[in-house]
Amino acid sequence: MFKKIRLLGLAVLAAGFVGASLPAQALPLFDNVVDNVSSVGNPQIGVLELGEEAYVDRDYEYTKIPTALRGLERIVTANSAKGIDNFKLTFDVTVDATLYLIVDDRLYPKDDPFEGNPDWIAGGGWVLDPNYPGSAIETDDTDYDIYTKNVTAGTHMTLGHDNGSVSFYMVAGKALPVPDLPAPTAAMPEPTGAALFGVGALIMARVVRRGRKA
Repeated sequence: MFKKIRLLGLAVLAAGFVGASLPAQALPLFDNVVDNVSSVGNPQIGVLELGEEAYVDRDYEYTKIPTALRGLERIVTANSAKGIDNFKLTFDVTVDATLYLIVDDRLYPKDDPFEGNPDWIAGGGWVLDPNYPGSAIETDDTDYDIYTKNVTAGTHMTLGHDNGSVSFYMVAGKALPVPDLPAPTAAMPEPTGAALFGVGALIMARVVRRGRKA
């Protein structure tokens, strides 16, 4: 009996330690990223950060990025895809997210953010982001404006051609905050790692005292 109690205490201590120490794993935002024109270079997953190369097939580097967007996961496209009429970029979004479409600002006149851009941008629900007006992102090649839209987890996205011969668009994303769930009213709450650790410590202390008495 003494041995069983001691083993129970060790098991509860281990459960508390593991439950308290394992970090939550973050999902990648983009999955199944492919384009239909393999000759221009396969899209890759990267980070939106100063000094990073903007394309898989150019050495243009980011020189200006709004602070709030630095470090976001992004799809690194090929600049050689510009002007290819049948180009398609497809990908899945794994979590509820805000997507950012980063578009060369030479594509349209400044008084109309959609004139000159392909129809799939306005038709797909993208809007010019009011938080980042006018040339919010820059490389050592050109300036870019930011279009945005919110999507839910599991959304399959298809983006088309860019309507021009200027630098190609890029895509970045930011996971939306997970809403707080209401606390259950009837069910007993699951023990936390700290609670399990405490229970295990109490059991082990009792085992030690009983061992001394014996």
